[in-house]
Amino acid sequence: MSRRQTLPKKIRYFLEYVLFRLILVPIQMLTHGGILRLGKILGNVYYHCSPKRRKTARINLDIAFGDSKPPQEKNRIIKQSMIHMIVTALQCLWVTRNTEQRVLHLFPSEPQGLEHLNRCLERGKGVFFLMAHYGNWESHGMYWGYKNFAKVYSIARKLDNPYF
Repeated sequence: MSRRQTLPKKIRYFLEYVLFRLILVPIQMLTHGGILRLGKILGNVYYHCSPKRRKTARINLDIAFGDSKPPQEKNRIIKQSMIHMIVTALQCLWVTRNTEQRVLHLFPSEPQGLEHLNRCLERGKGVFFLMAHYGNWESHGMYWGYKNFAKVYSIARKLDNPYF
């Protein structure tokens, strides 16, 4: 923590950390089925309590699909997207305990096309994965590491809160 941080900011960072831990521990105790159920509940709450986000999503779907999908289908897509986002966030917290076992649980079957990956790795040149922000991409790096395919590196920014 830099000396230049004000006391209120230090207190805020500490309180954020305490709140995070209070949320994290119960999530870590859940089963994966519990994570899915909690994610569905919280995703539904988010859907119903976020009219601004729903409106933004609806505008995007209108641009993407025009009139080719009925309004009910677009609303279903928006709700499922919000549920999926919450489940993914909960899974990211859930895998921080018994990490290897839980990460491997998120990938119950081998990915398709591994022969292409293996062929590239055999050449000794390495492989570059470019992941979109869709699905549980955060766990992919850990998955590949646990499967011992190759060394895996991620690019991330250090968080502002020094307690994390």
